[in-house]
Amino acid sequence: MLIDVNNLVLGDSEEFAFSQSMQPNGVPAKVSIKGILTYTKEGYVLKGNINAVLSLVCDKCLDSFTSELDLPFDEVFSNAEPEADSEKEFWNFSDKSIDLKPAVEANILLNMPMKAVCSDDCKGLCPVCGHNLNKGDCGCDRGYSNPVFENLMTLFEDPGNT
Repeated sequence: MLIDVNNLVLGDSEEFAFSQSMQPNGVPAKVSIKGILTYTKEGYVLKGNINAVLSLVCDKCLDSFTSELDLPFDEVFSNAEPEADSEKEFWNFSDKSIDLKPAVEANILLNMPMKAVCSDDCKGLCPVCGHNLNKGDCGCDRGYSNPVFENLMTLFEDPGNT
């Protein structure tokens, strides 16, 4: 995901498009990015869109599924030294090419779900046998309570019913 900026002069713009497989934080993803690069006084401004299809594993039932992210992309790349009191954010680059990969990975990581769930009504796994409850009931008695916690259960009993 390198963009050659050797031939751009101040005020010039150039369209770009990339498709690549990546693994941000170990998560396989097919990423497409399209946008426009403009050379300004601040540096190289990239505006566009990131489309990422992530291959995730459900945190509840452990089944694989895909999730699609469609993100706006608005980043500034500059090789100037940051000012001490400046709140401007930009990505550094060297040479005369810009590597989009770190900025794209950062945007994907910031927008990935904190908890990956295959669907809103995922039932998860049976705590007794580990059967995927989305594929049917396993017949286990899930009313079991650990005797170690029996004294804690008395805290929830109504004192008027004793």
